[in-house]
Amino acid sequence: MVALRVTTFSGEMPIRDLRLLPDDASVQAVNVDPSGGSLKSIIGPSLIKTLLSTTKTVYKLPYNSSNVAIDPNNMLDATWLEFSDIHTDVLRTPNINDSFERYYWASPSTGLLYAPRADLGTSGPSAGIGVGIEVPPTALTVASTGGTPEGPSVTRAYMQTFVSIYGEEGQPGPTAEAAGKADGDWTITSIDQPVNGPTTTEIDRIRIYRTITASSGVTTFFRVATLPVGTTTYVDILSDSVVSANQQIESTLWAPPPAGLEGIVAMPNGIFVAWKGNTLYFSENYRPHGRRAENVLSPQFSPV
Repeated sequence: MVALRVTTFSGEMPIRDLRLLPDDASVQAVNVDPSGGSLKSIIGPSLIKTLLSTTKTVYKLPYNSSNVAIDPNNMLDATWLEFSDIHTDVLRTPNINDSFERYYWASPSTGLLYAPRADLGTSGPSAGIGVGIEVPPTALTVASTGGTPEGPSVTRAYMQTFVSIYGEEGQPGPTAEAAGKADGDWTITSIDQPVNGPTTTEIDRIRIYRTITASSGVTTFFRVATLPVGTTTYVDILSDSVVSANQQIESTLWAPPPAGLEGIVAMPNGIFVAWKGNTLYFSENYRPHGRRAENVLSPQFSPV
């Protein structure tokens, strides 16, 4: 066993930044005996957990088998995640106060996966599902009927997105255009439904968006309705003044991450950076499920 030789030890300095610590100090010193010029444990080693023979990487969740939070320094009552790939990176969600307490991990053998803490405590890494929200594959069908004959005619574009049980919204599907009276009935059919496979994020909502053109000539998609999965038809009778008070679409460019990502690290401002070969993929702020095409970089050299 390799030991660190310490000729002097001034103790803990938790108030000082890690990078500014002197060589003979630490942020925290637990269960150590610095006498004799080397750091030694006061308490002898004890068995914490017997690992599977295939385990190469472990990650400690500060929760016991009943999913109850424990002291982070408690090693014996913690839940240990075991991974068979030695090159496994594990990150907590970047979102503060995430009620699901999601964890993300990536390795060359698994790609990028995630799961809520409760599922990890029950099933371990086998609870992992693919990161990313499905993109609706086809355009909606829109037809306009009725309306005041002498009223204004307009042309609108409609599109849909999928929203997961965790509130993650995906990239919209293709747009569909139709013309009709502004106060008519705009019937939307052919609403795509999610696949909802066992290894993909469960989708429970569908959002419909439509364009509104401002007096300045700028056209923007606004949310019209949020529908439960299974809905295949919707009639839009809302005026522009009502719809324009709703949220504008944010996820236009939030593409799901590519398959086969090999690792992941956390950056400031809630950004996750994943990589595949020598290509880096930067997520949206606090939205690990979405990545813009322009936020992809390819350095000259591949990682070793």
